[in-house]
Amino acid sequence: MGYVLWDRSGATEWDKAQELLKENQYELAVVELRKAIAKGKSDAMVCLGGLYEEGKGVNRKMKSAVKYYRLAAEKGNAQGQYHLAVCYLNGKGVKKDEGAAMKWIRQAVDKGHAGAQSQLGLCYLTGTGVPKDSATGIKMIRKAANQGDPVAQLHLGDCYYGGVGIAKDEKKAVKWYTKAADKGDAAAWVRLGKCYMKGHGVPVDEAEAVEYFRKAAARGDAEAQSQLGYCYGNGRGVSLDHGEALRWYRKAAENGNPEGQCGYANYFYLGLGVEKNYATAIKWFRKAADQDYAEAQVLLGRCYNYGEGVPTDHVEAVKWYKKAAKHGDANSEYMLGFSYMKGEGVSKDAAEAVQWFRKAAEHGHASSQYVLGRCYEKGLGVAQDLAEALNWYLKAAEQDSAVAMYRLGLWYEKGVDGKKDPAVAIKWFHMAAERGDDDAQFTLGVKYDTGENVPQDSAEAVKWYRKAAEQGHASAQYALGLSYEKGDGVPKDAAEAVRWYRKAAERGIAYAQCSLGTCYALGRGVTEDAAEAVRWYRKAAEQGDAEAQNYLGVCYSSGDGVPRDYNEAVKWCRKAAEQGNAAAQSNLGYYYAEGKGVAQNASEAAKWYRKAAEQDYERAQVRLADLLYDDKRNYVEAVKWYRKAANKGNSHAQVMLGFAYGAGKGVPQNNVESVKWFRLAAEQDEGMAQYWLGYAYEHGDGVAENLAEAVQWYIKAAVNDNEAAITRLKKMGTYEPSVIEGMKRLKRNK
Repeated sequence: MGYVLWDRSGATEWDKAQELLKENQYELAVVELRKAIAKGKSDAMVCLGGLYEEGKGVNRKMKSAVKYYRLAAEKGNAQGQYHLAVCYLNGKGVKKDEGAAMKWIRQAVDKGHAGAQSQLGLCYLTGTGVPKDSATGIKMIRKAANQGDPVAQLHLGDCYYGGVGIAKDEKKAVKWYTKAADKGDAAAWVRLGKCYMKGHGVPVDEAEAVEYFRKAAARGDAEAQSQLGYCYGNGRGVSLDHGEALRWYRKAAENGNPEGQCGYANYFYLGLGVEKNYATAIKWFRKAADQDYAEAQVLLGRCYNYGEGVPTDHVEAVKWYKKAAKHGDANSEYMLGFSYMKGEGVSKDAAEAVQWFRKAAEHGHASSQYVLGRCYEKGLGVAQDLAEALNWYLKAAEQDSAVAMYRLGLWYEKGVDGKKDPAVAIKWFHMAAERGDDDAQFTLGVKYDTGENVPQDSAEAVKWYRKAAEQGHASAQYALGLSYEKGDGVPKDAAEAVRWYRKAAERGIAYAQCSLGTCYALGRGVTEDAAEAVRWYRKAAEQGDAEAQNYLGVCYSSGDGVPRDYNEAVKWCRKAAEQGNAAAQSNLGYYYAEGKGVAQNASEAAKWYRKAAEQDYERAQVRLADLLYDDKRNYVEAVKWYRKAANKGNSHAQVMLGFAYGAGKGVPQNNVESVKWFRLAAEQDEGMAQYWLGYAYEHGDGVAENLAEAVQWYIKAAVNDNEAAITRLKKMGTYEPSVIEGMKRLKRNK
């Protein structure tokens, strides 16, 4: 105890008191001290004052501490004068009074009290009770330090470390800290630990730092205990051990250290090494916040902001943010910016929001620098200024902000402010992706997938999709599922595709819901389940996904997974058709043509078929052509659509073109052209085309007559159950049922 003077010339009671204090028998020591005080022993007065201040052997009571310090001071005891001065300086047990403090401290200084000299030096440095005079302040602190006073040595080290009243010199700071530490000063051990941890004035040596913290912590120093909590919690100088971190943080917290209280609260807030408990976290955040600890104040504000452990209260959140902001805390300034931008807890004020973002940005807060860039880019709360936006994005990126790097990638990709440069954009996307930004990872995946501004590389695309997907990026999860379904960049794996589709589908991605529905409909990667298919189609359809709306309509039309209901089929197909989905437009045309779910209407059918046909949808082209051809009034347009489908290899359209040329409907009659189209369809195993090609060879229409060739094509048609071909074979005397049946079996077994 700094107030115990080992003076052996005092009365016997004083000697007994000191021996008892050595043994930590405080209550017995108090009895002996009171006896010594009754005999006028001033050192005993100082000592009892100290026990009242610390609450050892007596109840902690600062007024009583001051009473005994004053008794000693009035007897001329320098230690008593010093302690009384400190009480007046800090307003502890007595009303704060700098004049009274100076009176008593100067009396102690005149007696050569080193602690008083050091304290007076601090007063000169800060201008507390005396005019500010850095030179005099340093001179007095140095004088006390040179007398070997560890507190003065600590203060002189602090002055060198912070450059207060003297040129900053971390090596000299370490020198003075070491002098104080050699005298067993726990605060000096803590300072040295921090220097070794950060490499300030000495080489970085985290293990050495931990040893200094451990020495001070063993002496009960709360700051050292908190530092040990940090070291164990982050694996700095010791192996990572959340249990040990929690133990040391608790010691620091219970000893009233606000940093320790905040660290202890954080463990319960995050659930590290202990079950997550917001109520306990709030309790300790509040204790630290009430000590004006900025980090705890901003975290307590966040708890109120998001309703974690307390009811959501934006006004209360703002209150704590503002308390922390008074300390220049960048995190609180950032949160205040969002409070004003959203109008949560304060009136919505974009200009005020920008001012808080700017304060945090100027304090080097990377997220605020990014948000400030967004404000300048969008003109939110400030006049739009693209140059200023780019400036803040770059500042944030220089601090390794991945989101700022991603934004810079978009900036150069889109050519914002005329700075389009695809190569630079890719560079920023890569930098952001490598730092874990999931949007950048997904974007890179798309670039490699499509070969946009990078060499096309499906394996590289999958690599980036996977990184983003594993972070929960829903679109990347869908893209990864698609890669597995197609076998692009990875071996085809339907089950793995379903796994990733499901992750994205459960996050509400409509494309993934639709794809998952299709997997269930086809039994691809999962057991076929029409009802489950409908469930996922419906989820996507209700989000407006046109493909899913069409598939849901088809399910209602076919009765797969739901009771057949043409009205529902028409409803969903119409929704998709009106969004331009060609398959749905074709299906809606079919419903009108057949009068299913709607009144039969050939004109309306043609309208929807045509919309789909004009999108090059093959089935609609054929259906529209059939409708027009059957109408017998528009053979020319019918032929146009047949030809488009026929050129894609549609065998029905090829057959119909063969008929059109043979009959001269919509085109000039031309048997050679007719045979050409029949042959194309026949080679696709189209029975009708095979029959007519045989007929052409039998009668020499468009080709040279060739009965053997005719028979071969009739047989092919007969295998496809074409009755007309069977009739021709019978008339030609070449029908052999056993041969036809044998060929059918071979065909089935292929």
